[in-house]
Amino acid sequence: MIRRILIAVAALALAGCAPMTNATGARETVTVTAGATSTAAPAPPGVYSGEGVFAVGDQPGGGAQRSIPPGRYTVTVTPGQQTGSWVRCNNIVCGIQYQDHVIAIENATSPDYSSVMEIEPTDAAIWLRGLTLTRVP
Repeated sequence: MIRRILIAVAALALAGCAPMTNATGARETVTVTAGATSTAAPAPPGVYSGEGVFAVGDQPGGGAQRSIPPGRYTVTVTPGQQTGSWVRCNNIVCGIQYQDHVIAIENATSPDYSSVMEIEPTDAAIWLRGLTLTRVP
């Protein structure tokens, strides 16, 4: 029984890659590739969360995979977290352990923490752990 199922699946897979004829009679090959899809909804515009370094500006740079524009943000503890930290830095190498690069640092010590952070255009990066930043219009 299992062998029949495997043969049927293989036949369907091969049929999906078979040459096809288009409206002009020319043969085309169509390949279908399956991949993982994300079930998480993207964050709304102006909301930033996650762990790690965000380059300040419109584009990630200097090894940072994400970016955040300068501006004023409300800072709250990310749902499901108990505490968090943020660091503003004058260098893309940013985090609590890089004291020479720290402009400002703050720790959120409870889930009901709320604050305001001003990211300046002259900042190079920010580092987040357990927090969500929401842009203030």
